Amino acid sequence: MAFPFENLENLGWVPFTDIPGAVTRPVAGAELVLDQVRRLNNGMNDLVGCIQFSHTFPLALLEERVAEIWLRMRFRSPLIAAEIIHDTNPEKMGAWVYTPVDLEGANEWRTKTLHFQQFPKGHLTRDFIEDLIQETTTVPLPYGGNRGLLCHCHVLVERDTNRAAIFLHASHTIIDGPALMDCLHLLLEGIIHPERSEHSNRLQWGTEAKNLSPHPVEVFGGTVEGWDTDGIELLERIGRILGDDQATHTISPQRSQPENLNHTRKVSHVFTKEETSKILASVKSLQVTVTVMLEAAHVLSTLALRPPSSPNGRTVLFPSIVAMRHLMKQPWNRRETLVCTGTAIPIVASHSIVQGENASKTERDKMVLFMRDFRQQYTEWMSSPHYVFIVPAQSAMNPIRSAITNADAEITNLGVLERNLNLVWDGANAGERLVVDDFHLGLRRTAPVLMTHAWTLGGSMRVQCQGNDMWDVDFLQRFLDEIVRHVRLLL
Repeated sequence: MAFPFENLENLGWVPFTDIPGAVTRPVAGAELVLDQVRRLNNGMNDLVGCIQFSHTFPLALLEERVAEIWLRMRFRSPLIAAEIIHDTNPEKMGAWVYTPVDLEGANEWRTKTLHFQQFPKGHLTRDFIEDLIQETTTVPLPYGGNRGLLCHCHVLVERDTNRAAIFLHASHTIIDGPALMDCLHLLLEGIIHPERSEHSNRLQWGTEAKNLSPHPVEVFGGTVEGWDTDGIELLERIGRILGDDQATHTISPQRSQPENLNHTRKVSHVFTKEETSKILASVKSLQVTVTVMLEAAHVLSTLALRPPSSPNGRTVLFPSIVAMRHLMKQPWNRRETLVCTGTAIPIVASHSIVQGENASKTERDKMVLFMRDFRQQYTEWMSSPHYVFIVPAQSAMNPIRSAITNADAEITNLGVLERNLNLVWDGANAGERLVVDDFHLGLRRTAPVLMTHAWTLGGSMRVQCQGNDMWDVDFLQRFLDEIVRHVRLLL
């Protein structure tokens, strides 16, 4: 087994001969995983990330500011205007293609990808936004089959009030969770501080390809010494876990096929600020993370709703996503760098941990046992300097080639949003202010994988579960209630 990225210079952006002036590079790493999942599962994981906010702008000025920053983002983060092409041979993986444009071409792109909607006073409620997200994700990108339009910005405003919302609808191949936070930050910064970057009329259009994100391995500075031995052993260890004949114990959807392929089921729960404060303090005192806490709650909730037939079973949480955006090297460690960077490791919950002499322990004690075991597993995986390259290597050597049929679980914690996204913005001009007060996230779900997301905003933690139409909402609510009950054991 050999690492496939020894010649990174051959995997960067090169001229694309089919379109004059265009450049191309292979879709790679987490990009490739998400692109294949999307390609083979009817647009799965197309995402919508939305912020609701109050503002002090006249509507015309707000729309003008958004229109301007959207153009600047095309120049500074041009991957939002790239397309992914696929060969007619399904065995060949996708490739990015980006075509530089002049200002007129950039304006044409903006017209197609920036959407404004006005609503009556009091219309932009949380429930309305959630319904709109549900409706938006029923249609896979690109809209109307238009090539190259894999990222859209929607601006929703109320007439006669100061309420508004902005949401990005994009292919997950372009934007993952950390990149979504950076994109939303850049949009808000452009609205409130347009003076901080060059106006679109003065940008050197046609040269923006220089800002394209490089190969996902290159943003981390390339592989490190010892890959040929320790790195390969890391991959082989993952292979042994995932290839084990012992099945993973999970909950199962209520139908073997979806009734409506385009319908996503979602339930959510919000902890109060007091509860959130106590939960986070308990997590800190136990020296674990919120992700580990949610994974432990997920496993115990699974065992509660579907008791195992054997005490020696296991639940494998894969992929357990580890964010790595903060590890990007110069000059790519900036908000404008759009590239999916997460790595994925398997976390194994051995049911025997809460059996035997531990079977009589309290539910809280069992939560702690799983959390400490998971923490140790994360520590071992991440102690290797090669864990950053797990996904690029796996996806290059053994890319996904079939649709997803297993009802596995994926748990992702976006963290405390205000650490990466300012909630209160004051402009250079007197009286200009913008205050973020809510966040929404929705993904197109077309396979039975159950997706759990969590984030904390304004001191309150929200947990939501999403599944495709094979799941009943009542069952998802029961499962989420179990997760919440187990998390509350830490209060």
